[in-house]
Amino acid sequence: MSSSPSPLTPKGQRRRHAILAAAADVFILHGYEGTTLDMIIEQSGGSRSTLYTSFGGKEALFLAVIEHLICGIFEEENDTPDIAPEPEALLYDCGRRYLNSIVHPQSLGLYQLILAESQRFPQISEHFYQAGPLRTSQQLAARLKAIPGTDASQETLQAVAARFLEMLKADLYLPVFSQRHEKPTAEFIEKQLPLSVEITACYIRHHLTCQ
Repeated sequence: MSSSPSPLTPKGQRRRHAILAAAADVFILHGYEGTTLDMIIEQSGGSRSTLYTSFGGKEALFLAVIEHLICGIFEEENDTPDIAPEPEALLYDCGRRYLNSIVHPQSLGLYQLILAESQRFPQISEHFYQAGPLRTSQQLAARLKAIPGTDASQETLQAVAARFLEMLKADLYLPVFSQRHEKPTAEFIEKQLPLSVEITACYIRHHLTCQ
Protein backbone atom coordinates (compact mmCIF):
# COMPACT_ATOMS: atom_id res chain seq x y z
CA MET A 1 0.00 0.00 0.00
CA SER A 2 1.43 3.40 -0.99
CA SER A 3 1.91 5.99 1.70
CA SER A 4 0.59 9.54 1.39
CA PRO A 5 3.10 12.25 0.41
CA SER A 6 5.06 13.83 3.22
CA PRO A 7 4.11 17.43 4.07
CA LEU A 8 6.31 20.01 2.37
CA THR A 9 8.94 21.77 4.42
CA PRO A 10 8.83 25.60 4.46
CA LYS A 11 11.61 25.56 1.87
CA GLY A 12 9.65 23.09 -0.24
CA GLN A 13 6.53 25.25 0.00
CA ARG A 14 8.49 28.31 -1.13
CA ARG A 15 9.95 26.36 -4.04
CA ARG A 16 6.52 25.09 -5.07
CA HIS A 17 5.03 28.58 -4.85
CA ALA A 18 7.88 30.01 -6.94
CA ILE A 19 7.27 27.43 -9.66
CA LEU A 20 3.51 28.08 -9.63
CA ALA A 21 3.97 31.85 -9.80
CA ALA A 22 6.46 31.57 -12.65
CA ALA A 23 4.33 29.04 -14.50
CA ALA A 24 1.25 31.26 -14.15
CA ASP A 25 3.07 34.18 -15.77
CA VAL A 26 4.38 32.03 -18.62
CA PHE A 27 1.08 30.23 -19.30
CA ILE A 28 -0.82 33.53 -19.29
CA LEU A 29 1.66 35.09 -21.69
CA HIS A 30 2.14 32.17 -24.09
CA GLY A 31 -0.87 29.89 -23.56
CA TYR A 32 -0.66 26.17 -22.92
CA GLU A 33 0.58 25.16 -26.37
CA GLY A 34 3.18 27.92 -26.56
CA THR A 35 4.65 27.23 -23.13
CA THR A 36 7.58 24.89 -22.56
CA LEU A 37 8.93 23.57 -19.30
CA ASP A 38 12.26 25.20 -20.11
CA MET A 39 10.53 28.61 -20.12
CA ILE A 40 9.08 27.94 -16.69
CA ILE A 41 12.36 26.63 -15.30
CA GLU A 42 14.18 29.71 -16.57
CA GLN A 43 11.53 32.01 -15.07
CA SER A 44 11.42 30.25 -11.69
CA GLY A 45 15.12 29.55 -11.32
CA GLY A 46 14.35 25.95 -10.39
CA SER A 47 15.36 22.67 -11.96
CA ARG A 48 13.63 20.16 -14.21
CA SER A 49 13.92 17.44 -11.56
CA THR A 50 12.25 19.66 -8.95
CA LEU A 51 9.45 20.52 -11.35
CA TYR A 52 8.79 16.88 -12.21
CA THR A 53 9.00 15.81 -8.57
CA SER A 54 6.53 18.51 -7.52
CA PHE A 55 4.07 18.37 -10.41
CA GLY A 56 4.84 15.45 -12.70
CA GLY A 57 4.82 17.31 -16.00
CA LYS A 58 3.36 20.14 -18.04
CA GLU A 59 -0.31 19.09 -17.94
CA ALA A 60 -0.36 18.53 -14.19
CA LEU A 61 1.50 21.79 -13.66
CA PHE A 62 -1.02 23.67 -15.81
CA LEU A 63 -3.93 22.29 -13.78
CA ALA A 64 -2.11 23.20 -10.55
CA VAL A 65 -1.63 26.74 -11.88
CA ILE A 66 -5.35 27.05 -12.61
CA GLU A 67 -6.14 25.90 -9.06
CA HIS A 68 -3.51 28.28 -7.66
CA LEU A 69 -4.96 31.26 -9.55
CA ILE A 70 -8.56 30.46 -8.65
CA CYS A 71 -7.72 30.15 -4.95
CA GLY A 72 -5.79 33.41 -5.01
CA ILE A 73 -8.50 35.40 -6.79
CA PHE A 74 -11.67 34.06 -5.18
CA GLU A 75 -10.82 33.99 -1.49
CA GLU A 76 -13.40 32.82 1.04
CA GLU A 77 -15.14 35.62 2.95
CA ASN A 78 -14.87 35.15 6.69
CA ASP A 79 -16.41 38.41 7.87
CA THR A 80 -20.10 37.94 7.07
CA PRO A 81 -22.00 39.88 9.78
CA ASP A 82 -25.13 38.60 11.54
CA ILE A 83 -26.95 41.75 10.40
CA ALA A 84 -26.05 43.46 7.14
CA PRO A 85 -25.92 47.24 6.68
CA GLU A 86 -28.31 49.07 4.37
CA PRO A 87 -28.53 47.46 0.90
CA GLU A 88 -26.58 50.26 -0.78
CA ALA A 89 -23.66 50.06 1.67
CA LEU A 90 -23.54 46.28 1.40
CA LEU A 91 -23.67 46.29 -2.41
CA TYR A 92 -21.02 48.99 -2.72
CA ASP A 93 -18.68 47.07 -0.41
CA CYS A 94 -19.20 43.68 -2.08
CA GLY A 95 -19.23 45.16 -5.57
CA ARG A 96 -16.01 47.08 -5.07
CA ARG A 97 -14.21 44.00 -3.75
CA TYR A 98 -15.55 41.85 -6.57
CA LEU A 99 -14.46 44.28 -9.29
CA ASN A 100 -11.01 44.66 -7.78
CA SER A 101 -10.60 40.87 -7.80
CA ILE A 102 -11.79 40.23 -11.36
CA VAL A 103 -9.82 43.05 -13.02
CA HIS A 104 -6.51 42.03 -11.47
CA PRO A 105 -4.10 41.17 -14.32
CA GLN A 106 -3.80 37.55 -13.18
CA SER A 107 -7.58 37.25 -12.96
CA LEU A 108 -7.94 38.44 -16.55
CA GLY A 109 -5.14 36.11 -17.58
CA LEU A 110 -6.89 33.20 -15.87
CA TYR A 111 -10.13 34.02 -17.66
CA GLN A 112 -8.38 34.04 -21.03
CA LEU A 113 -6.61 30.76 -20.24
CA ILE A 114 -9.91 29.09 -19.41
CA LEU A 115 -11.55 30.38 -22.58
CA ALA A 116 -8.60 29.19 -24.67
CA GLU A 117 -8.02 25.81 -23.04
CA SER A 118 -11.45 24.61 -21.87
CA GLN A 119 -11.81 22.22 -24.81
CA ARG A 120 -8.47 20.59 -23.99
CA PHE A 121 -9.23 20.60 -20.24
CA PRO A 122 -13.04 20.66 -19.88
CA GLN A 123 -12.84 20.33 -16.10
CA ILE A 124 -11.25 23.76 -15.62
CA SER A 125 -14.28 25.77 -16.75
CA GLU A 126 -16.59 23.93 -14.35
CA HIS A 127 -14.10 24.29 -11.51
CA PHE A 128 -13.72 28.00 -12.26
CA TYR A 129 -17.51 28.45 -12.20
CA GLN A 130 -17.95 26.51 -8.95
CA ALA A 131 -15.08 28.19 -7.09
CA GLY A 132 -15.55 31.65 -8.61
CA PRO A 133 -18.86 33.05 -9.87
CA LEU A 134 -21.12 30.52 -8.12
CA ARG A 135 -19.42 30.74 -4.73
CA THR A 136 -19.23 34.54 -4.94
CA SER A 137 -22.96 34.82 -5.65
CA GLN A 138 -23.69 32.40 -2.78
CA GLN A 139 -21.63 34.50 -0.39
CA LEU A 140 -23.39 37.69 -1.49
CA ALA A 141 -26.81 36.00 -1.18
CA ALA A 142 -25.97 35.07 2.42
CA ARG A 143 -25.17 38.70 3.17
CA LEU A 144 -28.35 39.91 1.47
CA LYS A 145 -30.36 37.54 3.67
CA ALA A 146 -28.93 39.31 6.74
CA ILE A 147 -30.50 42.65 5.70
CA PRO A 148 -33.24 43.42 8.26
CA GLY A 149 -36.71 42.68 6.90
CA THR A 150 -35.53 40.50 4.03
CA ASP A 151 -38.24 38.02 3.08
CA ALA A 152 -37.04 35.94 0.14
CA SER A 153 -35.90 32.41 -0.57
CA GLN A 154 -32.24 31.50 -0.88
CA GLU A 155 -32.84 30.73 -4.55
CA THR A 156 -34.24 34.22 -5.18
CA LEU A 157 -31.45 35.92 -3.24
CA GLN A 158 -28.81 34.02 -5.16
CA ALA A 159 -30.45 34.97 -8.47
CA VAL A 160 -30.40 38.64 -7.43
CA ALA A 161 -26.78 38.35 -6.32
CA ALA A 162 -25.73 36.70 -9.58
CA ARG A 163 -27.52 39.34 -11.67
CA PHE A 164 -25.87 42.13 -9.66
CA LEU A 165 -22.40 40.67 -10.25
CA GLU A 166 -23.12 40.26 -13.97
CA MET A 167 -24.30 43.88 -14.22
CA LEU A 168 -21.10 45.07 -12.58
CA LYS A 169 -18.85 43.50 -15.19
CA ALA A 170 -21.17 43.96 -18.20
CA ASP A 171 -19.37 47.02 -19.56
CA LEU A 172 -16.02 46.24 -18.00
CA TYR A 173 -14.38 43.24 -19.64
CA LEU A 174 -14.03 44.53 -23.20
CA PRO A 175 -12.25 47.81 -22.33
CA VAL A 176 -10.10 46.04 -19.74
CA PHE A 177 -9.04 43.29 -22.16
CA SER A 178 -8.14 45.93 -24.74
CA GLN A 179 -5.64 47.42 -22.28
CA ARG A 180 -3.41 44.33 -22.32
CA HIS A 181 -4.10 43.28 -18.72
CA GLU A 182 -3.39 46.69 -17.19
CA LYS A 183 -5.36 46.98 -13.97
CA PRO A 184 -7.98 49.76 -14.12
CA THR A 185 -7.68 52.68 -11.75
CA ALA A 186 -9.76 52.98 -8.59
CA GLU A 187 -11.63 55.86 -10.25
CA PHE A 188 -12.55 53.64 -13.22
CA ILE A 189 -13.84 50.92 -10.90
CA GLU A 190 -15.90 53.39 -8.85
CA LYS A 191 -17.69 54.55 -12.00
CA GLN A 192 -18.94 51.01 -12.62
CA LEU A 193 -20.73 50.76 -9.27
CA PRO A 194 -23.58 53.30 -8.90
CA LEU A 195 -26.04 52.12 -11.56
CA SER A 196 -25.79 48.43 -10.65
CA VAL A 197 -26.01 49.23 -6.93
CA GLU A 198 -29.05 51.50 -7.28
CA ILE A 199 -30.97 49.08 -9.52
CA THR A 200 -30.32 46.14 -7.19
CA ALA A 201 -30.97 48.06 -3.97
CA CYS A 202 -34.26 49.36 -5.39
CA TYR A 203 -35.33 45.83 -6.32
CA ILE A 204 -34.43 44.54 -2.85
CA ARG A 205 -36.44 47.27 -1.12
CA HIS A 206 -39.53 46.87 -3.30
CA HIS A 207 -39.63 43.11 -3.80
CA LEU A 208 -37.54 41.29 -1.19
CA THR A 209 -38.25 43.07 2.10
CA CYS A 210 -41.32 43.25 4.30
CA GLN A 211 -43.12 46.53 3.82
